[in-house]
Amino acid sequence: VAENFDAYPVEELQRIPTSQLVQILRRDDLSVVHENEVFDRVIALAEHLAEEGGCAEDVAQLWQAVRFGALSNSYVIKAAHV
Repeated sequence: VAENFDAYPVEELQRIPTSQLVQILRRDDLSVVHENEVFDRVIALAEHLAEEGGCAEDVAQLWQAVRFGALSNSYVIKAAHV
């Protein structure tokens, strides 16, 4: 999954258990052009978990996998509003 992460739609990623998804997101060989892509996916996954009544700890684990220091300036501003 990490090698082709950018090819997976969010709907597919939602099927992966959160603990495994977090491990994938933390991999150095994650196939994304920029960390902004990870941020966008995590927002979508977190919203889905919230809609489904998911565990707040799962959402927190997803956010902890984002490398905030690698985000572009515009995404840092977005992150501040989440």
